Amino acid sequence: MAAGVIAYSAIGSTLAATGIWASLLARHSAVLIAPLSLLVPVFGMSLSALLLHEQFDAQGLVSAALVLIGLIISLGLVSRRKRSPRPQLVRNEILHQTSVAKSDVRNGHRTTTP
Repeated sequence: MAAGVIAYSAIGSTLAATGIWASLLARHSAVLIAPLSLLVPVFGMSLSALLLHEQFDAQGLVSAALVLIGLIISLGLVSRRKRSPRPQLVRNEILHQTSVAKSDVRNGHRTTTP
């Protein structure tokens, strides 16, 4: 039984997580995907509460909330009344790079971006 658990942890979940991460990076910019790695502890805490019936303490809840709020703000998922042009410029650059990369792939060109 213990060998099966170790094999699943070492091979199964690692391969699945790496595969999902690679497919996300292939479709989206790393600028958008990399911050999502901050959700790993939040998912770990949530799954341990659901599956193992562990209890959250106040510090854990506050920490998870701060991570979620930080991601929402940094990814631009909340609208602010007064927006600086910088986030829009970054968003436009990301969209432009994605569309150029997709058109290059469709046209058979292999380009690398710095």
